[in-house]
Amino acid sequence: MKNSLLIFLLSFISSYSQTSTIDSLMKSLEKNNQDSLKVKSLITLSNALMEESEFDKALEFAEQAESLSQKIMYRNGMALSYNCLGNIYDYKGDFNKALEYHQKGLDIKTKMNDKKGMASSYGNMGNIYKEQSNYPKALEYYDKCYKISEATNDLRSMALALNNTGNVYILKAEYPKALDYHLKALKIREKNSDKKGIGYSYSNIGLIYDYQLNYKKAKEYYTLALKIREELDDRYGMANAYNSLGGVCEEEGDLLGALDYFEKSLKIREEIGDKYGLSVSLNNIGTIYEEQNKYTEALIYFNKALKIKEELEDKNGISTSYYNIGKLFLSLKKHNEAVKCFDKVVSISKEIGATDNIRYGYEGLAESYSALGNYKEAYKNHILFKELTDSIFNIENSKEIGDLKTNFEVEKKEAELKIKTQAEKEKLIAVSAERDKRQQVIIFSVIGVLIIVIVFSSFLYNRFVLTRKQHKIIEVQKKEVEVQKEVIEEKQKEVMDSIHYARRIQRALLASDSFLNSVLHNYFIYFNPKDVVSGDFYWATKSHGKFYLAIADSTGHGVPGAFMSLLNMSFLNEAINEKGLEKTNEILGHTRKRLIKALAEDGSEEGGKDGMDCSLMCFDFENLILEFSCANNPLLIIRDGEVIHTASDRMPVGRSPREAELFTLHKFPLMKNDLVYAFTDGYPDQFGGPKGKKYKYKQLEEKLLSMHLESVTDQKNSLKTEFETWKGNLEQVDDVLMFGIRI
Repeated sequence: MKNSLLIFLLSFISSYSQTSTIDSLMKSLEKNNQDSLKVKSLITLSNALMEESEFDKALEFAEQAESLSQKIMYRNGMALSYNCLGNIYDYKGDFNKALEYHQKGLDIKTKMNDKKGMASSYGNMGNIYKEQSNYPKALEYYDKCYKISEATNDLRSMALALNNTGNVYILKAEYPKALDYHLKALKIREKNSDKKGIGYSYSNIGLIYDYQLNYKKAKEYYTLALKIREELDDRYGMANAYNSLGGVCEEEGDLLGALDYFEKSLKIREEIGDKYGLSVSLNNIGTIYEEQNKYTEALIYFNKALKIKEELEDKNGISTSYYNIGKLFLSLKKHNEAVKCFDKVVSISKEIGATDNIRYGYEGLAESYSALGNYKEAYKNHILFKELTDSIFNIENSKEIGDLKTNFEVEKKEAELKIKTQAEKEKLIAVSAERDKRQQVIIFSVIGVLIIVIVFSSFLYNRFVLTRKQHKIIEVQKKEVEVQKEVIEEKQKEVMDSIHYARRIQRALLASDSFLNSVLHNYFIYFNPKDVVSGDFYWATKSHGKFYLAIADSTGHGVPGAFMSLLNMSFLNEAINEKGLEKTNEILGHTRKRLIKALAEDGSEEGGKDGMDCSLMCFDFENLILEFSCANNPLLIIRDGEVIHTASDRMPVGRSPREAELFTLHKFPLMKNDLVYAFTDGYPDQFGGPKGKKYKYKQLEEKLLSMHLESVTDQKNSLKTEFETWKGNLEQVDDVLMFGIRI
């Protein structure tokens, strides 16, 4: 729900182009005989068609404008054509081509010293980098756009640059910065009497409050935006404002209010032919019906949204629609249909490289197969989900242990086969001996048939010699099996001894009980590795008069995970105790940098994508301040029976598309009796219970809230009992690590 809301609000400010109605532009194009004026008309018409999502027609007119500009050597027309082509390819999702055309346009504008054109190019290129999630580059280009616009006193372009910068900070979840930039943009737009721009500012400020869960403020600004769009008769903007207000109502639990707003948005989008927006409105209405348990109605709307996505050939949207329908089938307990939908999610998402959707597809398959009682497939898909989530890696030692186990099983089977062969041969020997007896009786009985006896005796002798040879071969093979078995057992013992020794080393580097007890008092740590050694770890140190504690999940588990945990602990120690870093976000940043550098030369094609998810906490017990930074794993705080959710950066400490971004530093004033919890994903991801489903974060949160008044010792015991009961006879999925402290 929120994602679609964000897409629409940010899409308002994507283009720097001038537009007007298509009909009047077509007439203007027919009247223009002058080539330069014809170029401008073609470009304006192309921009108008883009706004109507007629990208192929828009591309046709833009290419005509470029060709004509080249023919008459009209430099400004060439620059405008390149800018237009860049915007079209941006809309079509071909970002490399889009950047190429915008750069061509920028080069011409720079030679012409066209400051306004340069600002436009920088702004458009910033938009593309934002869509690629390259936020540092996006901010760099928006800043260039703003500085040029400021120098030329172009108020509209200044506001647009500030607006877009604010939107990047919304995506980065840095809401105070985002609000600052949007308020600056609003101030300029009010000064410039730019009503349409003011409406956009109100929408984006409302979005910031929306994401901060301040729904009262969000609704206030969304309503202001709607009022302006009604004054301007901006029906596209009105549809989006209704959509935003519907989202707030949904978050507040006012499903009837949300449905009313979504239906108003749907009606306008039908009237103006906004097919993409139409698919979002249909999806939102389907979601409301689903929350009302009106599954038949929900399915109708989800299928309508899917049909439009297919018409638009929006594969990402198609994948998302199948995911929504699959979740609905789960609610309807139509698990086989759900499997088909999630299979399509995975297939389509692999085709377009949408990793997040692939993950969610695997998660949906795991839930569906679990509900069907097919735990083998459920476990397999959950592991695939985990592999993508953890950016799982392949360390040679892990392969060797797997190979050793496989070889042992194969050789064991071979030994059993040989023993079976031996038994069969011994049986043949016994049969042969019985036959010898019968032949002796025949020989004594028919002594007169001497020639036959001699021939037969010779035959029996040869059989006897052959049998003895076979017996000796069997004895040799049996001894070889015994030797091979001893070798395998010895190798296995050596490996297990090494693993147990590695466990001693890892435990020695974890925060010791004596050290923790000397600093902390009312706390617990529940540590339950999946294997002998663990990828999860807890590490602590004292520095700058403060206490640092990391609760972390290294990529992988077992021996590979343990190797990574040792590396992670080493770099954390280096950051704090050697480099003297104090802020938790800088510590994680240094650790990430060292990990990427250390693993970049590991010889793998990936170039070292390993790292960890981590909650790094810094306790200032004297001033009751908690500073923390979270990579994927947020903290959970309970105060006076209320749960306080903290934010986390949606990126690991390691290589990722967002590795250039800084981690966020959070400061939280503590109060006496506050409970602070940190944990990895092993506990909520465990399969079990009566239906073999995942435990999930929501259930864990409810468990912590239900027992928060108990002593920390009782809490630990209760969590341990709950986990073992839930897991039952199923295999443990991942390492488990939980930390809790009462202030």
